[in-house]
Amino acid sequence: EKGIKLEFPNAPRVYMLDGEDKYKMFKLKNKEFTFDVDLSSLPCGMNAALYFVEMDEHGDKSGLNPGGAKYGAGYCDAQCPHMRYIRGEANLLDWEQTGWGLHGAPLQEEKQAVCEGKEQCGDRGEGLTGYCDKDGCGFSSYRMGDKQFWGPGQDFAVDTSKPMTIITQFVTHDNTDDGDLVDIRRLYLQDGKLFKNSQARVLEGGGDSLTDSMCNEQNKAFNQTSNGYKDAGGMKTMGEALGRGMVLSMSIWDDSFGRMLWLDGEKSRFDEDPNTLGVKRGPCPFKYGTHEDTTQYAKEHGSMSATFTNVRYGDLDSTYSLI
Repeated sequence: EKGIKLEFPNAPRVYMLDGEDKYKMFKLKNKEFTFDVDLSSLPCGMNAALYFVEMDEHGDKSGLNPGGAKYGAGYCDAQCPHMRYIRGEANLLDWEQTGWGLHGAPLQEEKQAVCEGKEQCGDRGEGLTGYCDKDGCGFSSYRMGDKQFWGPGQDFAVDTSKPMTIITQFVTHDNTDDGDLVDIRRLYLQDGKLFKNSQARVLEGGGDSLTDSMCNEQNKAFNQTSNGYKDAGGMKTMGEALGRGMVLSMSIWDDSFGRMLWLDGEKSRFDEDPNTLGVKRGPCPFKYGTHEDTTQYAKEHGSMSATFTNVRYGDLDSTYSLI
């Protein structure tokens, strides 16, 4: 209940344990996951992440890996094929003050597996997905056309300069724990007011949540060269991972190469036009966000941190109150 404060740059990636030597396994189909968060000190270029990743309950503990879950072993996410191994990742949630993303990345393999060659490991340049969808399907309010939904100050619907409660719901086709995952919904609670997620204004079909139809429509609208999300099985595949059980992970980090531009940058590549639909994901300058930038920001403005508290989960609409 007291939660955890992750302070940059010294905070490691952390996981939730169930006892001393195994991970807490979350099975969230037909459930909701809720937590309170304060990310008011984060500038452009910083990423506070809370997400679920499919990992072995015991951290793949073995003779070659005696540490196991107790020492945070066994991690692998949707980017892992190029590191010679893979584990399923879904429902990634990333935040800065100026931008946020709700992401899902389906994987075709249930357990760790070595990939060989482009067909298995994937190659974005050739439109090959491989075992997993590295890009995933995401919902960014700014990118979807609502620039005043999320940001610091009273001019935004959700004010990131103040603490808030975030509710994520995993809806199945038949409203049972065994049904297929079809929808990932998001709600926000701040100052006693409940906010539904913003609408996808730039899409003809609209929508305010992650569904297969929304993910496929944005893929076409943003002129993506491939659709790894669909190739890897979409919502159904992510739901199967949720049914097997996933591990909760939290982190705070920067990236001098990518600079978190995929999260809230004016563009992600030097040759992109910010005026092209789907390119601009936030107000952060293209050249800002290196480790040098974030370190200098900390010197001028004080420490940067993300605080996660009151983590809870349960039946839909059961973990929050407007009272």
